[in-house]
Amino acid sequence: MKNNNQIPYPISENDCIEKIAVILALTSSREEEEQFKNMFTEQGYSCVVTGASGLDHDLRKKIVNSTIGACLNSQLIEKDPKQVHALVHATVEACYSIKMDVSLCQSFQLKIAVVKKHDWIAVAIYGDMAIHMLTNHKTIGLGVMHF
Repeated sequence: MKNNNQIPYPISENDCIEKIAVILALTSSREEEEQFKNMFTEQGYSCVVTGASGLDHDLRKKIVNSTIGACLNSQLIEKDPKQVHALVHATVEACYSIKMDVSLCQSFQLKIAVVKKHDWIAVAIYGDMAIHMLTNHKTIGLGVMHF
């Protein structure tokens, strides 16, 4: 990413939080992630990035706990049942897309980006998944909810 806050594709004020969440989840370094977060924050978005890894049967709880914890710690959401409920539903929706529900045990290493603007919240999950280390490949999921 260039140092002058330009990105290889335009982001306008009218872009949706879903696009912003996916962009953050796809960042490849902490420096790039921070540059994007700063730029999006200046545009009125609230953003946080966290991660989770492990086997699918253990990972489901880790994803929810990591996402809620990151959002509460960064004050992206308040400790309000409506906001936590919306975040959990957006997270669950994103998990459907990353195919955590296959019958074989899989391992994952995931980056989770959460973006909020007004009463909308989006969760994007991107990373590696594999049933066997020789079958490792990328996966991505997205969920959106209103509270």
